[in-house]
Amino acid sequence: LLSIHLLHEASKGPASFWHPYLRQLPRQFTTLMSWPVAAVEALQLPYAQEAAAAAQQKARSEWAAARPALKELGLPKKYLSWHAWCWAASCVLSRTMYHPEDPSCGCLTPLADLHNYQPPPAPHEVVLRHSAEQLLQQQQQQQQ
Repeated sequence: LLSIHLLHEASKGPASFWHPYLRQLPRQFTTLMSWPVAAVEALQLPYAQEAAAAAQQKARSEWAAARPALKELGLPKKYLSWHAWCWAASCVLSRTMYHPEDPSCGCLTPLADLHNYQPPPAPHEVVLRHSAEQLLQQQQQQQQ
């Protein structure tokens, strides 16, 4: 249900009350549900392959169950796609907070999500021009 709501709000664009928060969410995830078949097959342990396949099957099943509701909401095709579902479900999986008294009740909490933030690259990205090993060598040479 939360993934459906997230896609509904994302489809509204700037008209959504949640637009500033939605713009801050990652655009891509590396959750198992979105792995290509070749990546799953490249896993070396059979139970890892089984876990990835199970995650994908569960996500596809949830997507199939959600599609009628997504269509009923009149969402544009872009928000009905498997890719869009993976994005919404991954947002929910990685960002949902649960109430300790009711672990079945989850919600997205934009304020708490600030702690799950990594600033974008440049212009404030720190770039090290020398490796730590090079800096140690320079210090040792200066001390001699």
